[in-house]
Amino acid sequence: MTFHSKLSMLLVSTVLVAPGVWAQDVVKQKPAGHVNKRDLDGNGVISKSEFMTDAETRFRAKDSNGDGQLSKEERAAAHSQAQQRRAERAARRQQP
Repeated sequence: MTFHSKLSMLLVSTVLVAPGVWAQDVVKQKPAGHVNKRDLDGNGVISKSEFMTDAETRFRAKDSNGDGQLSKEERAAAHSQAQQRRAERAARRQQP
């Protein structure tokens, strides 16, 4: 078997196996209530209205001075808070 044949087989197997592995990681990271807390009427789907309500809530939480705009400082603070939350979740996942 030539080097190119081996390389081709490796690439094909990676393409076929990797999405399943990545999907498993994504499923593990999503909390059970991830969709449910946004599905305000409990019908199992998220409507545009429910999506926009969630987006508005998140925007208001980031708009610390309430002026209806996100300044560079507010965006940086929100980014920093999100990084901290991600680090805390990662640390919890590492605990036995």
